[in-house]
Amino acid sequence: MSINFCLISGRFIDLTILITMAFLMSCVGRQQLPGIATMINIELVDSCIKKLALKKACGPDDLSAEQLLYANPCLVSVLRDRFYSMVAHGLVPCSFGEGFIVPLVKDKSSNLNSIDNYRPITIIHIISKVFEHVLLSLCEDVLYTDELQFGFKKARSCTDAFFTLRH
Repeated sequence: MSINFCLISGRFIDLTILITMAFLMSCVGRQQLPGIATMINIELVDSCIKKLALKKACGPDDLSAEQLLYANPCLVSVLRDRFYSMVAHGLVPCSFGEGFIVPLVKDKSSNLNSIDNYRPITIIHIISKVFEHVLLSLCEDVLYTDELQFGFKKARSCTDAFFTLRH
């Protein structure tokens, strides 16, 4: 599997889905992907749509989380079929990797002309985000992290890290 990175006029190819698909294939093997795909059902896709953060910027597809949340229920079935096919075949659309990189100010009271005062975020397709949630739901039982990891971990924060450091 070839993974490419591409930056063209503020757009880039996000590697998250490609890496997750590669991880899934390495855990179960390509021949077992159709079996994993059967775990994708309407309830899973619907719950992943409901997990999306509302009132966020639209990605390159100009769709918002609200549009998915309040769409006709048959959309969930269509997405389930699409996600099933993607996992079963081990392929994702190229457009799922597109996104906009937007710089966010870290500290508004600091120097706004300093590049060190900005952090980049990527705004991706909302359907891609739902697919990431579906993959995470399928893989979360086999994803383990160290107990000393506090960032990017559910129910952990900087406060936990500080408390651990102090004691």
